[in-house]
Amino acid sequence: MQEARKVIPVIFLFLVFGYIASLAYTFLQDIPVQLIEPFLLSWRMHSVLLLFVNYLPAWQTAGILTGYAVVFSTRKEPVRRWSEVHIAWLKGAFTLCIVLSAVFVILSEGVVPLSLRTRETLVSRTADYTNNMELAARHITAREYAEAEIRIQFALAVWPDSSEALSLLERVRYSLALEAESLYADGNKTGMEDVSRYVLNPEGLSVISAIDLSREASSQMDWYAQHYYAMLAWRLASDTDPNKEYALRLAADGWNHIVEGSALLSAKDDAELYRTKRDGYEALDAGDYLRAYYIFNDLSQAEKESGLRDPDVGRFLTLSRQGLLQQSFFIDETLSVRAFESARDIVFTIKTPGGLTDVVSMRGLTYAKNNNTDVWYIRDFEMARFDPVYSLVFRLAVPYAKMFPYRLSDEEAQPRILLRSVDRDRREIEVIPQILEGAMSEADSYSVLLEMPYRELNAVIAANRGFDTMTLAELTGFADRADRYGFSSRAVITHMLARFSDPFLVLVISILALTLGWKYRMEPYSFFKAWWVLVLPLIPFVLMMTIGVVRYIARLVITVFVYRSPAMAMVFTLGTLSLSFIFSCLYFWGQRSE
Repeated sequence: MQEARKVIPVIFLFLVFGYIASLAYTFLQDIPVQLIEPFLLSWRMHSVLLLFVNYLPAWQTAGILTGYAVVFSTRKEPVRRWSEVHIAWLKGAFTLCIVLSAVFVILSEGVVPLSLRTRETLVSRTADYTNNMELAARHITAREYAEAEIRIQFALAVWPDSSEALSLLERVRYSLALEAESLYADGNKTGMEDVSRYVLNPEGLSVISAIDLSREASSQMDWYAQHYYAMLAWRLASDTDPNKEYALRLAADGWNHIVEGSALLSAKDDAELYRTKRDGYEALDAGDYLRAYYIFNDLSQAEKESGLRDPDVGRFLTLSRQGLLQQSFFIDETLSVRAFESARDIVFTIKTPGGLTDVVSMRGLTYAKNNNTDVWYIRDFEMARFDPVYSLVFRLAVPYAKMFPYRLSDEEAQPRILLRSVDRDRREIEVIPQILEGAMSEADSYSVLLEMPYRELNAVIAANRGFDTMTLAELTGFADRADRYGFSSRAVITHMLARFSDPFLVLVISILALTLGWKYRMEPYSFFKAWWVLVLPLIPFVLMMTIGVVRYIARLVITVFVYRSPAMAMVFTLGTLSLSFIFSCLYFWGQRSE
């Protein structure tokens, strides 16, 4: 181990030199992508790191070769083949190589994928800034200053110190002031409502508890609640449940009171309000949540203007909104979808157990968290479905969609995608999917349930970014299900085994470099050889090419293993690496000196 400790400073010097060389090379090259000014340094530093890690085996192997060539020169006595001296040297060198390989694994599997994703994010955020500034300019030309301000704010979220965006924002706000307009005027704010605490069918609600709620509402003369919970109990009860008939009687009693209340009203306005409220409740009870929502929303707006408050209106507006959001989503939720997308250009297939094949395309994905629930907003969603003989069943497209995990009873959660979006206040505004080919009912086109576990969604998104951006653990978990999503399992396994074998190849090459260090060691007490002046600077670059060739050959061999026998590819790869390692160790152990 003493020899290994003497080599560590030499390896460190080579690594420092390698990082400086990577730094110089990267900063002398032009950036191959378009980036805004704040991202330039970050891109270059991540590029330096990627270049350094890629050639790290060459730098550390050069340090081993050079360092041990100097250390071996201190040995004056002859060394026989298979001697204990070689074993002691091999143990120390092997320990050092293991440590260096561990460092390489940490960097290549922990840092490199993260750096690749970061560079991809820098490019996409630059596109966000550029696109929002272009859209802002178009809105200004069209005198749409409120929309222009929104786009400029998105651009400033990417680059807060942009003089161009700040100047444009000042100009837009001046124009808004002149026209006395403001996007955020009191009473006009819209946003995502928190409705998750309202549940149409509360989890765990039994027939008896629903009946109890209905009877409690009856005692308080809350006839709408009595009818609502009685009908809920009737739906929950089985046909053989004696409570089913009782629930129906409770519902009928509540409805009779509702009708009687309408007849007793004498004032025209009160009668009109009562009829409108009853129409909304009928729509809610029938499952027409969109119509019910607009009715109770209009009543709620009228209450704000009059200053009066009807508790039924607020309660049923909440229930109808909750039901609506199980079928549709509000258009204004997508206002910032294009601003900060998490992923782009996602394409994959899903082979269902019934033999159908779905092809899914998403131009952009924006991730959000709403009350501890994952929510994805999708830009330019398109889906095509093929039957078992690959005849097209339908193909639909919609500008925006909303996706979230959806669980049926005790089954595993699956991605559910809402395809219909509506306006919060205006009935006439509605965005529904366009059926491009084939046919499907309008109701079926409002949402789709992807036949895949929701937990596998992130792996599919990562695979679309490229296998290099995935960690070895992600590749291993994705390999056996890649075919189902339109990726080649053999390609994934090949990439996985190539990444897996890389540290072992570096270990084998390091042991061979140890042998070269012995063969070309300096003479005892000789600290300089003239030809080293020429050779020493070339060692890292020769090793770069050598390691590149070895990696290429290893990938070819692994590809043959995978395509010949995918199930045994790992065994064959491990066997080949083990034999190579044993041979390199025996080759070093067999060296001798005169």
